[in-house]
Amino acid sequence: MIAVAVIQLKKIGHGLPISPLGPQRFVGTGVYRLSRHPIYIGASLVFAGVSFMLNSFWLIILSWPLFTLF
Repeated sequence: MIAVAVIQLKKIGHGLPISPLGPQRFVGTGVYRLSRHPIYIGASLVFAGVSFMLNSFWLIILSWPLFTLF
């Protein structure tokens, strides 16, 4: 999801999320049609996946609030 969002931001919006100027056009198609912040959702899913792979309930409980905070 993260890779698809970055590719769509580059192709459709003519910018990158780390660019000081940001995208030049609004992106409202693809994964951006489903969510305003698909990169953040993708990162949250990565945290959840790693937590499940490690079979760590506490990593889930601690990682999502910390990720959201920062």
